[in-house]
Amino acid sequence: MKIALQVLAFNVDRSLQLMIENAKPYVDKIFIAYPELSWRHGSSKRSDNPTRYEQITNLVDENTEIIRGIWDRDEDTRNSLLTAARNQNFDWIIIQDADEFYTDQSWEILKNYLISASAQNKSVINVPLYTFWKTPCFVIEEPHHGIKAGEACFAINCRHKEIQFTFSRTTNANLIHYIDEPCYHYSYVLSDQEVKNKIKTWAHSNDFIIRNLWYQIKWKRWHQSSQYLHPGSPWLWRRAIRFPLPQPPFARALLENISAQQQDIGLIWACLEIVYDHLSWWRKIVNGSKRLVKASFTQKIRQRH
Repeated sequence: MKIALQVLAFNVDRSLQLMIENAKPYVDKIFIAYPELSWRHGSSKRSDNPTRYEQITNLVDENTEIIRGIWDRDEDTRNSLLTAARNQNFDWIIIQDADEFYTDQSWEILKNYLISASAQNKSVINVPLYTFWKTPCFVIEEPHHGIKAGEACFAINCRHKEIQFTFSRTTNANLIHYIDEPCYHYSYVLSDQEVKNKIKTWAHSNDFIIRNLWYQIKWKRWHQSSQYLHPGSPWLWRRAIRFPLPQPPFARALLENISAQQQDIGLIWACLEIVYDHLSWWRKIVNGSKRLVKASFTQKIRQRH
């Protein structure tokens, strides 16, 4: 059983090496994509990769391969690595972004499942996320699932040739198996400048109600009473709370030079936050209504046929 791993090396100076050290003992090969330019998700102007190519080559050994190129979209990049793994006859490819980590216990459980007989008819494995905010000391809390804020694709069965990424790391798979071994997702353990770069270039750049307003209110002026933090669907992330579990070793390394300083938001920004939150709820109502109308229309067409 051959297991590969893919990671995208765009704007990942802080955590890439640490993430590779976390994953390397459990996989046979690591495929690294190095996009020379940002994707076309955000502004029309594409920027150079803030991570220098030379930094990536320093991490290469005989079990690592860098694929360098220019891709239009996040999912195009991921599909290139998936194709490379299939061409080299890997059985599974794990998707682990540079800001994602697993405990040794989770790695053992997840890998043992991948090599088991019962896993071979599954197309995709999903896991829950602990999504951290500002520092590893604060974690996102969802309204219904607590600190397991959403889930993500952990691995794809390379032998299921029909499976592809359709948007970012979302796939077209129907046979998805869920394993309750959380991914420690440090996607928002960032400096202010790193967040600015992220929201301009990542796959969800167009999901914001107003991008700069989110940055100023929800990020820059965040306080522990702040609610509705998710950039694209604010109601999904109710708030950020103190992480109630022990910090794993990789979290302690990420704590260096990162702080969750809270600011006095001020009267004007407090009023703008109220307006922003109301806009978020109206957007949820409008989007929900659109989905209901679309579902009803689709059902009527099916009944006619």
